[in-house]
Amino acid sequence: MSEDLENIVDKLERHPRSAYITQNPEDCKLLLDKAQMITEAPKLPTAGLLVGLGSALKTHWVISMIWSGYSSPKENGCQVICLSKIQYTDERLADFMTCLMVANKGRSRKNAVKIWT
Repeated sequence: MSEDLENIVDKLERHPRSAYITQNPEDCKLLLDKAQMITEAPKLPTAGLLVGLGSALKTHWVISMIWSGYSSPKENGCQVICLSKIQYTDERLADFMTCLMVANKGRSRKNAVKIWT
């Protein structure tokens, strides 16, 4: 079930040290629009993953993971991870993003590696 964008942003602002993760397509689109990030992957020559970073939210970094080009619809899609700006310095964030990309290289959304808790 999709949440209202105001509710998501309000939760994040009330809990600036918390993380928020969603694969709900509507929530992903709302958050990525708010963060002024692309909401779907461009046509790729081969199946793959695009990872993006936005900083438009006051309290959280917005990380997008968009899978595209896989033959099964369940393999494609989006995931958004919101991480606390208090807890994730630029260096720690860069390390996290690198881990995301390395761990998920060649993996579809369905088989994505979760490197956070």
